[in-house]
Amino acid sequence: MNADLENTLAEMGDGYREVVDRLRRPFEEGAASGSGGSKVLPSIGWRRPALAAAALAAACFFAVHIVGRGNAPEGERASAQAPEAEPPVSTYKLALSHTPAAIDEIIRTQGPDGSWANDFLTRQNAAALRGVAGAAVPYRRALRYLRMRGLSPLTDAELRSRAANAVASL
Repeated sequence: MNADLENTLAEMGDGYREVVDRLRRPFEEGAASGSGGSKVLPSIGWRRPALAAAALAAACFFAVHIVGRGNAPEGERASAQAPEAEPPVSTYKLALSHTPAAIDEIIRTQGPDGSWANDFLTRQNAAALRGVAGAAVPYRRALRYLRMRGLSPLTDAELRSRAANAVASL
């Protein structure tokens, strides 16, 4: 041990010195016997083949379960996708239709933090909820989320422009 550790141990008291001595004893005995190693730690000679076998097993697992999904049937591949996958395209058009069913779906899909899948969708959906009867609480939650991110909902003109562009692209 170095002098700094010795001083710290001296400040802590005799009870700690006994613990440190008990922990160091096997290492000092191994060095005194000339074995050049510690009797506490087993030889690592057997660990290298085991490590190589574990790496090979992990590579096989990765190849079969991850890469092999590309050859899976379409239904199986779709079920293997993460639940937080990108929302379907229709989700982006809900705010543009401004129907009661679309408003209900927007409110239903709002996250607990007041957002939707991304900031683009959150700005758009918040603008769609503005002024809708019965949507005051979801609108305020969306506003709070956007303000924390330094954003604001789309203006009515921007929302109308997006709706016109969506109709024109059909």
